[in-house]
Amino acid sequence: TINEGTLGLDDLSIDQSFVYPNPSNGFIQFSNDYQGEIDIIDVHGDVVLSRNIQPSEKIAVHSLQKGIYFIRSLSNNQRVVHKLIIQ
Repeated sequence: TINEGTLGLDDLSIDQSFVYPNPSNGFIQFSNDYQGEIDIIDVHGDVVLSRNIQPSEKIAVHSLQKGIYFIRSLSNNQRVVHKLIIQ
């Protein structure tokens, strides 16, 4: 699914401890048994991955090019943006 939109400062806050390992080169996982929607967004604002995740689920990111991405998460009606580095 490709969602169009912009990533702006109104997306609440930036939290770098939410996703690990970060930087990553294969798989990522989310802290605190996170369950909800995530979008991985490149520096151009394009959504490159969108999915609903379950607690302790690992997400494959090895197909993403090296660089900086943002993870927009939505859970319990709270939207937060997280920085992700792919090496």
